[in-house]
Amino acid sequence: MNMFSPQSAHSGRRTLFAGLVALTSLCALSSPLAHAQAYPSKPIHLVVPYGPGGNTDILARVAAQKLGEVIGQPVIIDNKPGAYTLVGIRVAHAAAPDGYTLLMGNNGTAILPFISSTPAGYNFSDWKAIGSMGTVPMVLSVPPSMPVKSMADLIAYDKAHPGSLNLGQVGGHTQLLAERLKYVTGLKVVDINFGSAAQALTNVAGGQIQMFIDGAPTSIALHKADKIRIIAVASEKRLAQLPDVPTFKEQGFPAMTTSAWYSVFVQAKAPPAVIERLSAAMAKVITDPAVKERMVGAGGEPWTGSLSDFDAFITQDARALGEDGKRSGYKLPQ
Repeated sequence: MNMFSPQSAHSGRRTLFAGLVALTSLCALSSPLAHAQAYPSKPIHLVVPYGPGGNTDILARVAAQKLGEVIGQPVIIDNKPGAYTLVGIRVAHAAAPDGYTLLMGNNGTAILPFISSTPAGYNFSDWKAIGSMGTVPMVLSVPPSMPVKSMADLIAYDKAHPGSLNLGQVGGHTQLLAERLKYVTGLKVVDINFGSAAQALTNVAGGQIQMFIDGAPTSIALHKADKIRIIAVASEKRLAQLPDVPTFKEQGFPAMTTSAWYSVFVQAKAPPAVIERLSAAMAKVITDPAVKERMVGAGGEPWTGSLSDFDAFITQDARALGEDGKRSGYKLPQ
């Protein structure tokens, strides 16, 4: 008798098919976990859209070194300056969204789509923050030779000497803050463009320009050397390094409360398990005492809130700066 009847063969094929389906489903369900366990299996690149030596580059190198230790693979810095950081951002954006190319971003990353003279080629929502390196307060400085020690003095000086105030500009974030300053104070100033913050500060010290907004770290040393005078701080509270300098808010201009921020980003399209792995690693990086000490030493403040708090913070910041751009009509030079 034939023990393998058509019915039994058909039944066997159904059983085999069901088993294959179950195995395929199991593999599909376990693939994110497997991906997370396998990642990273090679070095990671951190694109810095600036040249070596600036605040963003320095913080990126601190992050890269510690992240490499935590995640178990080298994190290689790729400096890609140019076109107001668009060159580097576009390089990182064009890479495969697999978590092996990260971006060191700041306020400029958020606002470039609003102020670029040509299409930026990305939206800020294309990026996912995986860890904030912290914030750096912004300050307003004037020459020590000017009889100005407060915002009230500056406004009175402008009224007494109409058309005499020159304000240094280096584009991007500081440009939009300057536009906001003019809007909320009514100051009538002439914008003078510079290639770098260092050039602008040199001209403040020499009295060629009368105002400049910049990150606190580069200005504090000059202030303490009496080469420039900081008259207002754009933070919620006074800085420990400048206890005698009041905030904009104290002087009646709360809209000027803002900070430069720095964060490591990954493409939002990266696998969720990879984003989770990177975020967990960066959480260890930013809470490392040596990293926090480096941030404080640079005049910045480590981020103490959650990653979701930081997402909300930078989203609001981008929205406010975008409004500054729309109101002023400012666009980056081509």
